[in-house]
This record gives sequence, C-alpha cells and structure tokens, in this order.
Amino acid sequence: MRGWFVSKDLLSVIDSLYATVETPAAWHTALADVSGLLNASIGMIATPSSSQRQSPFYVDYNHSPEAGEIYARHYHAQDLMLHRGISRGLFRVGAVALGHDLVSQRELRQTAYYNEFMRPMMNAESTMAAVVSDETTDHCLPSLFTSFFRPRGVEPFTQEDVLHLKRIAPHLRRAVMLRQTLQALVDRQ
Repeated sequence: MRGWFVSKDLLSVIDSLYATVETPAAWHTALADVSGLLNASIGMIATPSSSQRQSPFYVDYNHSPEAGEIYARHYHAQDLMLHRGISRGLFRVGAVALGHDLVSQRELRQTAYYNEFMRPMMNAESTMAAVVSDETTDHCLPSLFTSFFRPRGVEPFTQEDVLHLKRIAPHLRRAVMLRQTLQALVDRQ
C-alpha cells in the first residue's frame, strides 16, 4: 500500500468531507481533496442520469460545464461503463469498480463515447467509480455515485486504488447523509 494513504493526508481528506455537513459550499474543496489523494484529474459525485448536473446533489472537480452538457444531451446513453455497472447489479452501496473491469480498453477505444467525448472533451483514459448511495438502502438519499478519471499517459487506476476508494467511500456517504439530515432539520424550523 502507498504510504501516503495511511498518512495524515487521508485524515485531512476525511476532515474535509465532514466539513461539508455544516458548509455545503465545501463540497468542491472536499472533492478536489479526494481527487488529489487518488491522483485523479477529474472527479464528480452525481446521480446515474443524463440530467445529473440538475439533480438535487451534484459536485464536480475539474469537469467542464460544456462536457457535462454534451454528456447529458448525447453521451449518457452511450456510457457503456455506467450502463454495464447498473445492468450487472453493481449499483449498490459500497460497490467500487474500475472502468476497464466493466469495459475492456480495447472495446472502449472503439466507441464514439470514448473517441468523441471521453478522450477529447475530458482528456480521460482510466476511470474508477463507487456507489455512494442507492435508493434501496438509503431511502432519504438520492442514488449517487462518485467517479474519478485519469488522463492518457498516467498510470491507470488499479485494484490498489479501489481499496483506497473503499476506505473513503463510507465517509463520503456519511457526509452526504449527515448534510441531508441537517438540512431536513433546518427546513422543519
């Protein structure tokens, strides 16, 4: 295991996640911290839908609004990794997957999704995602996943990175849940 992951950097990321409970604007910093810890060039927390940017909970790090709009209009329907993960029953709390475990790099590189969107719009080659919440387990939360991307020329995500994200994901889920609970209490007053 990488030494940085057991250092105070992990504790700092966890602190930044819990800071979002009282300060929702801190989500952008927290996601940037998680992305940095995972050496990801892009990160996001979203719903598994084409309108994810308009959903009740959406946060991104280094993902352009233009790429988000194009994804919603055209490429969500072609996102093989997302749709394979859902069809294989992987959309459940705690699941973490590497993109190349769902769709081989060879197959991905033959798709319009990769050649017209992922590579030119996001400069992304390697993907890793985790399910933060699902409506079956978390009735008070929307279905959410977090995904991270690395560009071509950077080491692809590995099973070691999956283990790292599995350590972070429960804290991310708790932070979302605590934020939703606090907001519900404030709304009742």
